[in-house]
Amino acid sequence: MEMPGMRLTPEQVERLSGVVNSVCRLVLDDFVRAGFLSVGANGTYARSTGLDRMASRSPSVESNQRPTVSIPVPTR
Repeated sequence: MEMPGMRLTPEQVERLSGVVNSVCRLVLDDFVRAGFLSVGANGTYARSTGLDRMASRSPSVESNQRPTVSIPVPTR
């Protein structure tokens, strides 16, 4: 939200957040299903706009396929 248009790979999210890769991918996928993030053709994640929110929601993927993971984020 502070950097519009920023795109990150799961590995970059892992390094920035300090959360292991497998958990990062679960959380990123949950954000995609929720429509907050979208995934580019090159595998990078970015905040969704109105147009890509519709495209990122696949009708074949149901939100109950994986449990939702909540990670507390420490405030500074």
